[in-house]
Amino acid sequence: MNKNLHKRLKKAAATLLMSPEVRKNARDAWQLLEDMLPEASKAFFQFLEQNDWLDQVEQEHRQLLINRQSNHWILLFKADFSDNYVESAVNIGLEHAKFNISPSNYVFGCTFMMNILMREINEVLADNPRRALELTQAINSLMLIDMSLVLSLYNNNVVILD
Repeated sequence: MNKNLHKRLKKAAATLLMSPEVRKNARDAWQLLEDMLPEASKAFFQFLEQNDWLDQVEQEHRQLLINRQSNHWILLFKADFSDNYVESAVNIGLEHAKFNISPSNYVFGCTFMMNILMREINEVLADNPRRALELTQAINSLMLIDMSLVLSLYNNNVVILD
């Protein structure tokens, strides 16, 4: 594991609104979202397929991608930015480069997933909008840090692959 990358990520996480309270909120959000992750993952990959973003991925490799992405979200919502999380993010960046998934399509896919997660939080906590806001803000922070890391890795790898 690249220790310099991990150190930079921890610093970015600390800077980007990931206070202990936000991290706790992220873990609390996960408690509400964990059971719906398989359904959300299925909808996410259906969205990718409908937009032909998985055309270059062989059918038998798609389930592996679904499993990796689901495991990555589990690591992400721990909000500890561990070596395992960083390694997972690096691998996702490499997969995006390998299959020529454009950065804009990656952002669209993440936005789709964020909307699913936030909608679920708002439905579950409809009677407590303040708490729903705290949890959706934590999701936002996590996803943006994750996207930033994956995209920076993807961009570095595109240069190498070109």
